[in-house]
Amino acid sequence: MSDFTMPSLGADMEDATLVAWKVKPGDTVRRGDIIAEVETDKGLIEIEVFETGVIESLTASEGDTLPVGAVLAHIRESSPPPTTATDHPSTAPPVQRVRISPLARKVATTLGIDVSGLHGTGPGGAIERADVER
Repeated sequence: MSDFTMPSLGADMEDATLVAWKVKPGDTVRRGDIIAEVETDKGLIEIEVFETGVIESLTASEGDTLPVGAVLAHIRESSPPPTTATDHPSTAPPVQRVRISPLARKVATTLGIDVSGLHGTGPGGAIERADVER
């Protein structure tokens, strides 16, 4: 978990007033998202988050005047989605690639022959036209 703190938005900035939150606890944020508006002596400024995660809690309230470096929120690292058996089936047999010449594939398609059961006599066991015709 990390702390999101009041950033220094200028060399002479000592504090700022939190005007509005753009997020709430439970919201997912990504680096660059605007999560709050603060008012400084220079005007109203949107502040962005510099990490990706989930807002765990807001520690400052709208209207609070806070010094640079004060903790505004806690952000927890977002966990990756759980994997399921369908994502990575460990019990599935390996897929066998059928090696077949383009001409043999065309002949098999024309004749309506399933090539998965054929034994190839070509280089590396590749199925050739003669194998399909047999």
